[in-house]
Amino acid sequence: MANEEVSRQRLEALQKEIEQVSLWLDQAEKQQDELLERLRRAEREIGRLNSRLRELGQRREQLSKELTQLDGQQKTLESQLQRQRSSLSQQLRAAWMQGDNSAIVLLLNQSDPQNLSRNMTYYEYISRDAVTRLKQFRETLAELAQVRQTASSTRDSLDRTRRQTASERDALAGQREQRQTTLEQLRSRISERQSELSELESNRKRLGELLKKAERAVTDIKAPEEAAPFNTLKASLPWPTKGELAARFGQRIDSDTNLRHDGIRITAGRGEDVKAVHYGRVIFADWLRGFGLLIILDHGDSYMSLYGSNSSLLYSVGDWVRGGDVIALTGDSGGQSRAGLYFEVRYQGNPQNPMEWLQPLR
Repeated sequence: MANEEVSRQRLEALQKEIEQVSLWLDQAEKQQDELLERLRRAEREIGRLNSRLRELGQRREQLSKELTQLDGQQKTLESQLQRQRSSLSQQLRAAWMQGDNSAIVLLLNQSDPQNLSRNMTYYEYISRDAVTRLKQFRETLAELAQVRQTASSTRDSLDRTRRQTASERDALAGQREQRQTTLEQLRSRISERQSELSELESNRKRLGELLKKAERAVTDIKAPEEAAPFNTLKASLPWPTKGELAARFGQRIDSDTNLRHDGIRITAGRGEDVKAVHYGRVIFADWLRGFGLLIILDHGDSYMSLYGSNSSLLYSVGDWVRGGDVIALTGDSGGQSRAGLYFEVRYQGNPQNPMEWLQPLR
């Protein structure tokens, strides 16, 4: 029967669509796995860089403490050096004021030879000791300056390394954020397509049930002799409703799949008359996912016409209608964004181009 053929054809189309969505999901899941692997590597590298930054920070903190200690030692030595310089300066100033005969004066002023010897020795010792300490202070200061310079250079090098490491980490973090965003978008799209797949599976199940019901309830009855055979009516059928042609036969339904319109869509005001294009019997009149409120007429000889997206159906299964009878009212059922009518012509279950059967547009 014709209604069985259209149901089988729709089942085949749904099966192809299910296969396409399943293939897309397989590819999307592979892409998701690749993104997750990239994220895993990036996050591991970020973790390593964070650990490195922590080590560098600890080392820099230690160097700063050492520099602080060195600064303190340097200040102490500089203070000691200053005091030693002052002491030596006083000694030199006293020696200069006494003149070159200071040693002779010291000798003449001593009546005890033993005291004289001790004083001369002590005088020489004090002078040598002052000079030696000055030399040691200078050497220590020089060593401190070198150590401080080395520590300062090391700290500067650590700062450069930390800045470079932080820059690498920030760049990786940016890549991670971008990949995370891409992954979330992909997961959202996967969820949408999984919902779409579930809906397609449900549609296939409903059509299967419809096919079984039609096999039980509907028999093919020939049209009265006064009705012209449907196959003689090409380019002469009246338009089922008044409106504007919005989608043509074979036009792609959406950009993500290869599913195309098996009929035409006519935009019209809600509640406009939908008329039978020819004599026939109602073989389906109910809501069907993707079609909304749908009525199907069997015209005999394996020809049928389908009218979908209606707001109201005016005939029931088994009713006979004549060409021009109002069988439904236009609407936006089935999730359509605009009111109108979806119209198909089928032969042996295969979609035909309605534009070849309807009267030419004027």
